[in-house]
Amino acid sequence: MGRYSIINAGQELLKQQYPRIGSLQKVAVGVCGNFKELIGCFVQILYSQPRHWLCATNIACDSGEVKVLDSSTPSPNAIIPQITELVKTGESQLKPLYLDVASQPDGDSCGLYALANATALCAGKDSTTIMYNHGKMRSHLHECFSKKRISPFPEIAVMNGIKHVFRIENDRCIEVIQPSTTNPEK
Repeated sequence: MGRYSIINAGQELLKQQYPRIGSLQKVAVGVCGNFKELIGCFVQILYSQPRHWLCATNIACDSGEVKVLDSSTPSPNAIIPQITELVKTGESQLKPLYLDVASQPDGDSCGLYALANATALCAGKDSTTIMYNHGKMRSHLHECFSKKRISPFPEIAVMNGIKHVFRIENDRCIEVIQPSTTNPEK
């Protein structure tokens, strides 16, 4: 299975499980600049040159804001055109917010981390508080494909004491902040 196919298959599982989350469109649609118009909350994995995957969302954002979840060093110039196409707004109205999320430990895992962050967002979790168990991520994704059901990726720690939880009410994303009940592993 090629990289586009893996990401698209993961997004398709998310779309089936979380039908109220918008977008999750095929990656090539964004690369070609042909995203469909979105209404409400969205999560979308984007492909950025050279060979990099990241996640974007408007969950718990103000108008014009888009959160960018990038497990590597963000390269805004490469991704802004896709985001403006996704939200159908001009660059001058776009307010990208680059979130501090778990970093990939190598140059080949960005797709896994993009899917992990998209899955966390769809499940109502805050990706900025998650440290993924890198050693278990690939086998977890393989298991999700085998079961035809995606679940949150294995975590090893919560990165801070605040847990952000999201819920959808009347097709709007609402952020609820709760104290974390998870202690980081020592």
